[in-house]
Amino acid sequence: MTKNSAVMYGPRGLRFLAVAPGPTITSIVANWGSQLAAERLGPLMQAIVPTPATTAQLAASTTFLLRDDGTKVNGAVLACDGGWSAL
Repeated sequence: MTKNSAVMYGPRGLRFLAVAPGPTITSIVANWGSQLAAERLGPLMQAIVPTPATTAQLAASTTFLLRDDGTKVNGAVLACDGGWSAL
């Protein structure tokens, strides 16, 4: 959708961007639901999930797109996931 919109409306000065965040530290508390789930899935999640970003880090990546530095970026999806999507 970002690419199509950028092609169609970019010449009118509009920019279309998306941010795809990975793990982010929030105030939401999640539990595993059971001790068995924590034992089985905990080590796996620690091995494959990158270090979570703070909300400030995520905001810094996003505001780059809003500043003059990002004015030529259009039709892109910015993955803010610590490289997880590259796997």
